[in-house]
Amino acid sequence: MSSSDPVTWQLVLCLQSQLQKALKANGYLTDIGTTVLVEDAQTPTDATVLPTVIDVNLTTRASDNATNRRQRSVEFTVEAAIACTLANAKYLAHCVLSDIERVLDQQATFATIGIRMAKATKAEILKRPDGMNAMVIQVTGTANYLQQ
Repeated sequence: MSSSDPVTWQLVLCLQSQLQKALKANGYLTDIGTTVLVEDAQTPTDATVLPTVIDVNLTTRASDNATNRRQRSVEFTVEAAIACTLANAKYLAHCVLSDIERVLDQQATFATIGIRMAKATKAEILKRPDGMNAMVIQVTGTANYLQQ
């Protein structure tokens, strides 16, 4: 990541770096950090590993008159999958959600790239199709930054 990269791309790379730390060995509840991809088109090198995918597609200018007119808001999505059984599916999904929220709590890390208030705004545990041995969790979030 270069300081000359657009702040939105720096956010993607910062999210990727932080999510890669989400491993049981680092005190997290899951290993969603094993394979963190930044584009849907990427595929993991190990087909048995379920990836975590980051997507940043929308920025908006602050519309509140009391807010700095240079301030922008960026929307991002983190989608993580975890292998499970019928007996532990929902529990593991909530563990993934907890790990993603813990990553987003690292505000000091985001502040180093000029991001203010990276936070989850919506989380959804997707319905597990019958017979599937995995759960998918989508977390949508926003972050604010000042336009350069």
